Amino acid sequence: MVKKADIILLVLIILCGLALLFAMLFIPKAYGTTLVISLDNEEYMRVPLSEDKVITLPENTVVIKNGEAFVKSSHCPDKVCINQGKISKKGQTVICLPAKAVLEVE
Repeated sequence: MVKKADIILLVLIILCGLALLFAMLFIPKAYGTTLVISLDNEEYMRVPLSEDKVITLPENTVVIKNGEAFVKSSHCPDKVCINQGKISKKGQTVICLPAKAVLEVE
């Protein structure tokens, strides 16, 4: 039998979930200033996002343009890193598992 307390708990869980969804979708993240590139789990370089640049890595080509970074080309077979799109906000990442490369905005 469903009790009143069970219904209240369910409503509270749903409201918390909706609040988190709202926060993730509608509260804008701050734009980052630096792209950190890691290869094989070690920091490779830091590049300011304000500087338009093409970076050639062993397996990838990374482009920074207009404050956004993206993988332009990759030698990996599935090209998932290219399809992850452009990143510019703090905490956003692009990961290429075959190349063991991680791009992260700070």
